Amino acid sequence: MANRIILNLRFTTEKGMGLSLKATVKGTSKANYKKVQGLRNPDYSYWDNKSQCFNQPSLDAIHNNKVLQEMRDHYQKLLDTGKIQDGKQLFSDNPLEERQEKSSVLTLGAYLQRLIDSMKSEKVQMPSKNYQCYITLLHKLELEKNVIEVPLKDVDDTQFMKFSNFVLNELNGVNYMGLMKKFHATIVKARKEKLTVHVLDYPYREKAPRNIIKAAEKAQNGVDILTVKQYKKFVEMDLNEVPHGNKMQVKYMELYRDFCVFIYEMKMRPCDVVKLNVSDIKGNNIIYWATKKKNYINESSSFVVTPLTKTSKAIIEKYRGKSSKGYVFPFAMNEYDWDFKDAVSFNKWNNRKQATQERINVFLRKVADIFGVSKLTIYTFRHSTFTHKIVSGANLMQLAKEGGTSVSMLEHHYFNHIKH
Repeated sequence: MANRIILNLRFTTEKGMGLSLKATVKGTSKANYKKVQGLRNPDYSYWDNKSQCFNQPSLDAIHNNKVLQEMRDHYQKLLDTGKIQDGKQLFSDNPLEERQEKSSVLTLGAYLQRLIDSMKSEKVQMPSKNYQCYITLLHKLELEKNVIEVPLKDVDDTQFMKFSNFVLNELNGVNYMGLMKKFHATIVKARKEKLTVHVLDYPYREKAPRNIIKAAEKAQNGVDILTVKQYKKFVEMDLNEVPHGNKMQVKYMELYRDFCVFIYEMKMRPCDVVKLNVSDIKGNNIIYWATKKKNYINESSSFVVTPLTKTSKAIIEKYRGKSSKGYVFPFAMNEYDWDFKDAVSFNKWNNRKQATQERINVFLRKVADIFGVSKLTIYTFRHSTFTHKIVSGANLMQLAKEGGTSVSMLEHHYFNHIKH
C-alpha cells in the first residue's frame, strides 16, 4: 500500500454528503470522505467535476471555490509531512476546525457571517435578498485579510480607515460608497446588540475621489436604453442570425426574447416577470406585489396594477399551459413549488432566478454584438420603455404606478438621461 494519499474533490450524491473531499489510497479502491463546510448557497448544477470548481458567475461561487482551495491546501500540507498513512488518519485531525471551536473571540468576520445567516432566515412578511450586500462586504474583507480578523469589540475608526484605503488603492475604488456604507451599518447593528461601544466617525464620504463620485453619477443617470428603431429591430430580428449550436438553442432564444419584450410591454422588473403566474392575471390587468417592495405591504407603492397590452396577451397565450405550476414563462426553475414566505425556499428560488437571468443576459450580449451596442441586459428593456413613454408625453404619475416605481425615480434617472 502506498503511503501517498491522492485527494480528489467531487460532488458525491451517493454518500448524501453534498460536496466532500475524497482521500484515496493510491493503487487501491479504499476511500475516506470529509464533508466540505462553509459553502454558501452551493448550486451543484454549476459544479464542474473536471476543473474541480463551481463555474457559476456569482459571488457565492467565488467564495465556495476559495473554501475548496483552502481545504485542499490544508490537507495537502498534512500529507506533505509524510506522517499520514491513510484517509482515516488524515481526516481525524483538523487544526483549523479545532481553532475555530476553541476560539471564543467574536471577530468582525464571524459577526458579519452571523449577521448574513440571520438575515437569510429573518422573520419578515416575505424574505428578501438584502443580505447580499453584506456578502459582498464580507468577500472584500476576506481579500483585505487583516481587518476581518479584528475582534468585533475593537473595531473602530482605525480599521474603518484601513478598509477605506484598501478599497481605494487595491480595488481601485470600485463600489467604494456601497462597501463603506455597509461596513458602517454593520457596526451600527453590532452597537445595537451591545457587542461594541465604538461609533465610526471616519469621514469616508469626503475621502472618495472625485472621479469615483462622477462614475457613480454616470452609472446612476446614464441608464442604458435602446432607441425605438433598435427595439423594433430586436423584436423582428431573425434569431438564426444569433450564434447558436442547434435548433433547440433557437427555441430557448425565442423564449428569452419574449421575456424581454414582455418586460418592455408591462414595464415590470425582471424578477417579477420570472415569478409571474397566471393567477396574477385579473381580467385585463396583471396585479402583483413588487418583489423589491414586498415587505412594505402597508404602502400602496408595493401593490402594482398594470394593464395588459395586445403583445403581452399574445405572449401569455403562446406559453399558456407549458408550465405545470402555472407560471407565465416555462423556465426550468418554474417547475418547482416555491414558497416565497419561507426563507430557505426564497433563497433557493433567488439563486435559480439569478442563474436564469444570467443565461438571458448571455443571449443579449450576443445580440449586442450584432447590433453594435456596448451594453444590452434584461434591465435595458425596462429602462427603454420608461424612456420611450416619457418622450411620448406619458403621464408620469400613471407611468410610475404601472411600473411599480415613483415619479421622483423617473425624473431623476430618465429625464437626466434624455437631456444628455
